[in-house]
Amino acid sequence: MTGLVQFESREQETESPLTPELKGFIDRVIVPILVEQYLAERGAENKLAGPPMDVTKSPGKPAA
Repeated sequence: MTGLVQFESREQETESPLTPELKGFIDRVIVPILVEQYLAERGAENKLAGPPMDVTKSPGKPAA
């Protein structure tokens, strides 16, 4: 027996609890602050890592 199962497409239309003004405020004020903070933290992490090591040279032998 061959059966084909089809499901109904139910699009849920839910209104956002955010007003257009609040969405605009978040985009203009909150998001830039969060991005700036993230980049600052990421920069601090990169500084802690230090410069990359040159693994082609042995610390005990002089370079030829």
